This record gives sequence, structure tokens and C-alpha cells, in this order.
Amino acid sequence: MSAYDEGGLIRQQQLELLRNVLTEEYNKGNFVIVGGDFNHALCGTVEAFASQQQVPDWVSVMEDKEIPEHFRIVEAKNTREVPTCRSTDIPYTKGVNYTAVLDGFIVSDNIEAEAINYDADFMYSDHNPVIMTFKLKIKSE
Repeated sequence: MSAYDEGGLIRQQQLELLRNVLTEEYNKGNFVIVGGDFNHALCGTVEAFASQQQVPDWVSVMEDKEIPEHFRIVEAKNTREVPTCRSTDIPYTKGVNYTAVLDGFIVSDNIEAEAINYDADFMYSDHNPVIMTFKLKIKSE
């Protein structure tokens, strides 16, 4: 989703498209997993981590109410300990740069899922990886 969208119009359009696709695929009976950099603070992490920087203008918040029925954001077991995104306007220093959880997964309720945020200390990117394990819930007939 767009990170730099003054006024938020593009983000709202993208979120509406995402909701429509999620619902459409679920209604077809599919298992649905969407993962990536949502450019929205997930799971209440907009100000969860110590930082000497203010929350940047490019950070939006994705709330549970914005996710369609039958779906959930998979909250990583260590969501409050390991951020997945950092600011890039200055070189990275833990506790100085703004950080939050912007990366993750949305899954349908026919999937069991757990995730962890992998602490790579932003060595190779401005993002840390998120690892998800999942199991499809197969209905027995």
C-alpha cells in the first residue's frame, strides 16, 4: 500500500480493493493469505517502540475494524519486542530511529496461523522479516 499519500485517498482506495478481493476469494471457498509491507502500523504498534523521532507523516494505522469479517491480522508472538520497519531519514541506531510493525499477514478464518518478527536489526533493509507458519483448516464431510 502507498506510503506517501497526502490526504490518504489512495490508501483508502487500496484498502477498499483489498477488502473486496479478500471477501470475494473467501466467498468462493478459498483459503486466503495476504502478506507484505502494508505501510500501516499493525496491532497497535504506532508508538510501541522507544524512539527519539516523532511518528513520521507516512505512517498510517490499520485497525481491526478495517479488516473484513472472517479475517484477522496475524499478530506476531513478539510484536511488542521486534519492530519490522524503521525510518530511513537517518542512519539506523536502535532507540533513535522511529520503528513500528508495518509488515505481516492477514488470513481467513479457515487458516490457523502464528507469526514471529525476525530481529535482523535492520542489517540489510529498512524492514525486518516476518515468519509465519500456518495450517489449513479442512472441513471433514
